[in-house]
Amino acid sequence: MDTESIAREIVTIKNRLQELDGHVEVGDGTDVDDERKGLVDRMRHLQDLLSTHGAGDHVKQDEPASPDDVHYVPPA
Repeated sequence: MDTESIAREIVTIKNRLQELDGHVEVGDGTDVDDERKGLVDRMRHLQDLLSTHGAGDHVKQDEPASPDDVHYVPPA
């Protein structure tokens, strides 16, 4: 799953959560509460994917610098 599709799904989940905020059901454990909990869990999972993997493993990583690449700049 790439970052664009993850972001799209997060936006879809947020929109659905806003719709659910308009529904009022009596008591805990109702269908709306169950759906809301499932959506929140899914959104946390997706946000975790974005924060830990960024754009995914296919992203080119920076190469470490060699000693010849580092330049010394004396203090002013």
